[in-house]
Amino acid sequence: MFDLGLSNEQEQLQSAYRGLFERECTTEIVRASEETGFSPGLWARVGELGAVLGEGQRGVVGAPRLAEPTLV
Repeated sequence: MFDLGLSNEQEQLQSAYRGLFERECTTEIVRASEETGFSPGLWARVGELGAVLGEGQRGVVGAPRLAEPTLV
């Protein structure tokens, strides 16, 4: 049987991202970002937590996994 639960490190990472998005993604902030499609400040904060942005900062390339892969 596989343990599909999150490791302590993954739980800490999940908590850090959850807290960031709860603080930084209010309805007002999301609406203010509609014209550009993203918030540069938010993406800077995501990067500070360790997410790697791809070429041209168009998306998260190396975001940490929050769940272990399952075998089929």
